[in-house]
Amino acid sequence: MRRGGMFAVMVAVLVGAWVATNGRHREVPKPAGPAPDTAVAGSYRAELPAADAPGHVVSLRLTGFLTARMEHEYGNGQPPVVDTGAWTKDDDGAVVVTLAPRDTATDSGDTLRFVPRGDSLVYRGEAYGAAGLTLVRTR
Repeated sequence: MRRGGMFAVMVAVLVGAWVATNGRHREVPKPAGPAPDTAVAGSYRAELPAADAPGHVVSLRLTGFLTARMEHEYGNGQPPVVDTGAWTKDDDGAVVVTLAPRDTATDSGDTLRFVPRGDSLVYRGEAYGAAGLTLVRTR
């Protein structure tokens, strides 16, 4: 096909596409539910006492891509325990972290709810005892 013929075919295809959409852009559907506030994305950390180790360091990383990584370092020479999952914000503004199970045969994973307070995320629940858990932003 000659150059002029190829150009005519390309123009015809573009005009046909424009006519098929009535010359309008289509709306992209938005995800259901509240959009997460990625301003809370970042790294958080807390140092807790431990009965049988020098200490217990809890780290939480929330990414702008809505993934979560939680690490527990016990200072006992063993590698940290790592959990991964996802996070979002609920209608009340709380950060909800859903961690995947470590062993799908015996574990259902964890869902932790944190309330943002300044540069901290505050968890109040049974998983960390009466004192709860306050993670302070590190970056």
